[in-house]
Amino acid sequence: MDLNYNIISFVDALGVIQGLILGSLLLAVHQDNRKSTLFLGLFILAYSLELLPTILEDVKLIDCYPRLTYLPFDFNWLLFPLFYKYVRRISVLSEKVNYIYLYPGILSFVFQVIVFCFPLSVQTAIYESITYLIFSLFGIIYSYWIGIKTVRWINSHINEVRNQFSKTEKRELKWAKMFVIVGLLFITCSVVFVIFADSFWVHLSFSLINVALLYWISLRGILQKNVSSLFGNSTFSNEIPLAPEVVGEVSDAVSNTGSEGILEENEFNKQKQLVEKVTTAVIQNELFKKEDLTIIEISKEVNEHPRTISAAINKVQQSNFNSFINSFRIEEAKKILISPRAENLSIEGVGNEVGFHSKSAFYAAFKKIVGNTPAQYQKQNS
Repeated sequence: MDLNYNIISFVDALGVIQGLILGSLLLAVHQDNRKSTLFLGLFILAYSLELLPTILEDVKLIDCYPRLTYLPFDFNWLLFPLFYKYVRRISVLSEKVNYIYLYPGILSFVFQVIVFCFPLSVQTAIYESITYLIFSLFGIIYSYWIGIKTVRWINSHINEVRNQFSKTEKRELKWAKMFVIVGLLFITCSVVFVIFADSFWVHLSFSLINVALLYWISLRGILQKNVSSLFGNSTFSNEIPLAPEVVGEVSDAVSNTGSEGILEENEFNKQKQLVEKVTTAVIQNELFKKEDLTIIEISKEVNEHPRTISAAINKVQQSNFNSFINSFRIEEAKKILISPRAENLSIEGVGNEVGFHSKSAFYAAFKKIVGNTPAQYQKQNS
């Protein structure tokens, strides 16, 4: 048996072994109720197994065992849907049990397994046909579509997280968004380079990227906990039901006077009063100094439902809960930076004093609200 060992096959083999180990670890971690890593584990396993046919071809094992030419490990239709399902499972947004996006990938895998049972000549005729080429192109388009849906879901998730938490680190899933974007770019580059610039260095680069991505996403998946919504899945109403005759009078008044605008103004005034009430509670009790303050804790202070508070802040302040709380933190930080207390505190220490969990979070919020860094502000106002 004359096998051909090279650096590319070695790197790919490393990726397969790494993927199988880490994917299995993620499936084991899934038993923890705080981590829904089932679909990520399946994604890692499928991702790593896709490299196996390339390895067999590189080391020329296919020449010895032609029957292995068309292993059923083309998961073009399945990879992105698995990751999309994983993101939806750990997201703060409620999700209905729906596996419809996985069906095309599952059917594709079943089809490959069936074809693998046919004679090699039949397999070759199928996989080298124009029909299968078109099928593969549709698989790439499907992956792009699912990738875009994943990014949109994560964007909605980020908005909701910022409406509920003052500390959003490790909750926003930005790493997952970055992975999807990198993945889509990687697919594009793979297609372009294989067609127009197929070479040893291109293959080696792709192999190294695959290994790096497998390790990075597995590590992030192990560390990532589910982001549970503070609101739950129930809907609430703070309004007292009106008697039917009262409802009729109100409806008549609205229809007769055309006072929808007045009702909207009254609603806005109520929301404005609620924001003022929340502001007073936050300042008087220095709630903003709590690092992981949530909107639930605010709701208990003012005896209002968190959804009502969130809607009022969005409408009146034109911001989310996270930015709203950070504005109080930054105002307090500005006072400390130009006071004698600053002599005994580092910039990071000032951030910790006012409720920021990290130096980077403090700098980012300060820069966004004030327009310059804490050090620059301190120098300008000393």
